Amino acid sequence: MKIKPITGLGLLLLSCTQAGETGTVRDVAEHAVIHASYEQTPDSKTVLQDDGAVYWMPDDVIGVFFGAYNVPFYNIEEKTTATADFIGNPTLLTAYQEGAAEPSGAHTYYGIFPAHAPEESAYYGTVPARDKDRLTLFLPATQRGKAGSFERNVNIAVAKSADYHQLRFFNLCGGVRFRLEGSDIVKVLFEGNDGEALAGLVTARVDAEGIPTVQETLAADNAVSLSLENGEAFTPGTWYYMVMLPTDLKKGYTMIFLTEDGARQLVENSAISIKRSVFGSLDKPDKDLPDSKVPVESVELDIKEITLTVLDDEVKLTATVKPDNAYDKTVVWSSSDPTVVVVSQDGYIAGLKPGTAVITATAGKHQATCQVTVEEVVIAVENITLNRTDVSLRQGARYKLKAVISPSDATYDGVNWSSSDERIATVDQTGLVYAKAEGAAVISVEAGGKKATCRVTVSNTQGGSHEGTDTDPWE
Repeated sequence: MKIKPITGLGLLLLSCTQAGETGTVRDVAEHAVIHASYEQTPDSKTVLQDDGAVYWMPDDVIGVFFGAYNVPFYNIEEKTTATADFIGNPTLLTAYQEGAAEPSGAHTYYGIFPAHAPEESAYYGTVPARDKDRLTLFLPATQRGKAGSFERNVNIAVAKSADYHQLRFFNLCGGVRFRLEGSDIVKVLFEGNDGEALAGLVTARVDAEGIPTVQETLAADNAVSLSLENGEAFTPGTWYYMVMLPTDLKKGYTMIFLTEDGARQLVENSAISIKRSVFGSLDKPDKDLPDSKVPVESVELDIKEITLTVLDDEVKLTATVKPDNAYDKTVVWSSSDPTVVVVSQDGYIAGLKPGTAVITATAGKHQATCQVTVEEVVIAVENITLNRTDVSLRQGARYKLKAVISPSDATYDGVNWSSSDERIATVDQTGLVYAKAEGAAVISVEAGGKKATCRVTVSNTQGGSHEGTDTDPWE
């Protein structure tokens, strides 16, 4: 089956991906080819270069939507290029097979960069869900910095067209770029002073010109953070990019520059706008800002209530101290009753005896508590046996029955001895049997819901058995 190649797709892409290993062509039984170009020029780009250009990477993926179908198309170039061809399975493009009629303008096609590849479960980025003409998109608030560029698959671009030959992509987001003066900053936070949504889950619609606009914020993040791999410090004088949803910051913005043991804060009260496809430049926004020792604002425990027994293993309580850059995040642990529950300075607790105690984690001027109940260990009686199941006694003789309860550490409320006929034989609560009159009786012992018996036969014959004179104490 021959598939017509799709060519001449305009692609306005200012999003970027990181340079990586050379990509390979995905195996598909049938395929269509998309040749992507940059709006009115032949320079297709998605990775930011030193001169401001943005180039395609070998592992870039774009997605094409038609109806309920979402088909990924993979870059088939083996190196970073200004223009690129994409290949994919044409499941949703069957109307374009040779001999079939071309679709009319009534059809609407959507595209997205970056696109989710179904077989890549760990793919980082956004998965759009098409609902009529609405796209659901996700912009992460926690972003990883890359010198001179954006994080891979963060800056979202979408497209809409009635002509399958033309899918021109436009940015949904804008943002801020900055370069620092300080060499000890490991994380940068940016937020609007009026709690504006800068990232999160949103819906977007695309107008007739192909321009996407955020319609509704389904789950908002009011701050965007940027940090480097392995907690490294930002390089002074290098531009870094934070991708954000377009919005007006009517009361200005705040930037917090975190170091290993403190922070510097910039507060600007003048209104600014985050515009689509525009990255406002902030040169040395940390300059001349004073260092401050950030106090602890809160402490929380992962477990707030727990029940233990004295036989349980130690349990680890974990305290989370906020903010992340608090100057002294030391946690001091204590128990309201160390005879019931003990706690180590690493947060491990253990029950010592039945009762209750409150474990307190203190950081700075803030505390969090965990209510601990220690219950008595209940070990069920599994079996009870007697040293004899049948015994013959002469009238007036005594015999000590011995009961063995298993397991040996079982929990029970004492042992109860009884006789089926005290006219014949009696038994005390130590298991000592007294033969009173000729006949037979059954001696029973019970503990923890279990029972054992011994048949006692009493004879008044002078020459009768002398069995039963054993008076060893019961164990």
